[in-house]
Amino acid sequence: MDSHRPPAVVHVDLDGASAIYTMHGWPYPHDTDPLFETGIENLLVMLDALDIKATLFVIAADLDNPHKRELLGKAVARGHSIGCHSWTHRRLTTLTEEQQRHEIFSSRERISEVLGVPVDGFRAPYFDIDGKTHRMVAEAGYHYDSSLFPRRPVPSGDGVLESGQRPCRLWPD
Repeated sequence: MDSHRPPAVVHVDLDGASAIYTMHGWPYPHDTDPLFETGIENLLVMLDALDIKATLFVIAADLDNPHKRELLGKAVARGHSIGCHSWTHRRLTTLTEEQQRHEIFSSRERISEVLGVPVDGFRAPYFDIDGKTHRMVAEAGYHYDSSLFPRRPVPSGDGVLESGQRPCRLWPD
């Protein structure tokens, strides 16, 4: 086995109740998000116990919440990688090009700035990506995208994107 490759890769989308409400078009009426908070707290305990480092895909808007920001800081301090899960967790292919750019580009900058770490990976909310948004992900400077399911073809506008068994590398390292 290649000593530079881990035996497995663990990555987790951090969709809390506020993101789920947003997904359905409902206003989120609470100041706290117990689903996010207990989820990440328990996740960090489990990952520590198993000595696993994961990539956590963060929704940039969650950084506006001080408690969520604190919990994400703990994840970074424990050595977990941070990926981007957009700004607001909306379906990218339903948005205007300007909105897509904000979701893809601005979210990466915000997450990196607030958490002080590079943000190399992207995962589209709902795995909803097409060729146009995939090209934007590459243009935004991400190193990889993990929005495609293995062997599930996605129309790209100029052909078909088809993922293999790994996250899609946007350019060689």
